[in-house]
Amino acid sequence: MDKMDVTLEHLAEPCSDEEGYPGCWDIMVPGKIQAEDYNGQNGLQVLECYDEGGGEMLGDAHPGDWVSYDVSVATGGYYHADFRVAAPYEDGISRAGLNITVDGYSGDPDYTGTIPAVYIPSTGGYDDFATIRSADFYLPPGWHSIKFEILGYDWETGIPCSGGETCGWGHFNLNWFKLSRILPRMEITKWSLRAAAFDSYHYGMYQVGIPGTYNRFIGGLDDGEWVEYKVDMAYPGTYRVRLLLSQIYDVAETDKLNILVNGQHKGSVQIPDTEAWDEFQWVEDTIEIDYDDNQIIRIVGDCGPSPSVCIDKIDIIRTGPLSSQ
Repeated sequence: MDKMDVTLEHLAEPCSDEEGYPGCWDIMVPGKIQAEDYNGQNGLQVLECYDEGGGEMLGDAHPGDWVSYDVSVATGGYYHADFRVAAPYEDGISRAGLNITVDGYSGDPDYTGTIPAVYIPSTGGYDDFATIRSADFYLPPGWHSIKFEILGYDWETGIPCSGGETCGWGHFNLNWFKLSRILPRMEITKWSLRAAAFDSYHYGMYQVGIPGTYNRFIGGLDDGEWVEYKVDMAYPGTYRVRLLLSQIYDVAETDKLNILVNGQHKGSVQIPDTEAWDEFQWVEDTIEIDYDDNQIIRIVGDCGPSPSVCIDKIDIIRTGPLSSQ
């Protein structure tokens, strides 16, 4: 994968409530950022948004307008930005774009690379949204100011521009953008989780110590109860989800555990009858992850009134081709 390395040395100060700013947020990266949660802007308007989820967006964009965000980068590395945009041009030709600068730099000769501009395609209208992706660029850890400058197109030359008498178009709406870290392809291929090390769970479950060890498993997962884990996945693609379960009551073929990712059903496993609480058995299903980011994996009981499933371990293994290159 070709990389455009921009060395950034000037860290922005954390945001402050100054006149003209809508407020101060702790914007953490990687993460998804609503366009209206800016720290500074010029020329744009906060408008009602008709994309999925509603809310607000930034619009009424013109060449030379800009918006900036103070962000805290948890882990340095290569990132890309996904932008949720809507643009009205009917002929399919891009007549708008964004220049990306970080701490004021987007390709200064003293630095080692550039962040290419992002060109906004025609989506069919101001309320017809699509998601587009930037080229990869480097972000070191710490506080930074990320700025997007609106580009139009010169009527005479047809090249991108940010001002001047012949610079026009540049109109589009921005709902949100998301900064995602790109991990080396083979950095992580398998996540092995202790089930008792959950991030959240439904009341009613409990932890059980494994004799002779410091490890614990979870028990009492009944119908409708759930347990959640946060997993930072670098790439969309195909994954195997394996669960190490035990359960001693009679089970039906319809008794299962459902696997949800960020609230969406992705797969399920049948609950086995292992005949003893300390006799565990692996079960698995294959799921698809749609995008790269922190994923919330939820395991939900979909079974009879009292199976009381126990879970010792969860493995998530990348198996298919990478969808993010």
